[in-house]
Amino acid sequence: MISDEIYEMLKSIKGDKSFSEIIKEIFLENVKVRKKYLLRFFGILGEEEAKIREEILKEVRKSVRSRIFRYIGNNRVSKRK
Repeated sequence: MISDEIYEMLKSIKGDKSFSEIIKEIFLENVKVRKKYLLRFFGILGEEEAKIREEILKEVRKSVRSRIFRYIGNNRVSKRK
């Protein structure tokens, strides 16, 4: 179900088209705009800089994972006492 406000907005722009066609057009336009926005960021980093950042992220993830496992392990032991 859609709100009355959205219904009226769709009704005002639909013309001869069905509501489904209008919703589909709006959805596809939204996807197109988002893709265009995201594509601006592709290729910003050079190959070497991208590799360095990827390695940094791997180390951060590894560190976070190890802290989480330590935290979980410590909590399991303390709950058994």
